[in-house]
Amino acid sequence: MTLLSLILALIAEQLRPLSKDRWLEGWLRRASDRVIHLYNDGSAGNGRVAWLLWVGASMAAVGLAWWLFRAVHPFFGLLFNVAVLYAMLSFRVQSQSFSDIHLALSTGRLDDARALVGAWRG
Repeated sequence: MTLLSLILALIAEQLRPLSKDRWLEGWLRRASDRVIHLYNDGSAGNGRVAWLLWVGASMAAVGLAWWLFRAVHPFFGLLFNVAVLYAMLSFRVQSQSFSDIHLALSTGRLDDARALVGAWRG
């Protein structure tokens, strides 16, 4: 069922890509900034704790939601999988930006890398 979820999410993303406003990214960024503000005092150890809290809470929430949907009917679990994968596909833009920056740095084009970082961060 996982492969089917992935295939369906990729088809959905090809048929109707997520909008450019990235409302999910903005919400996740605000929520993670709040966790960082509350739990991170600048030391590496507390930064790790803040990251673990954010990732652990997110995984638990998604896992619980999936379990509840699947308890109602396995088809709802499949739909939830597709929805989560579809939403996460919008973050591959970040991966492409990182790859371009890495390539510019590895070839010694520092000015290009700086420009790419500036465009990526907005």
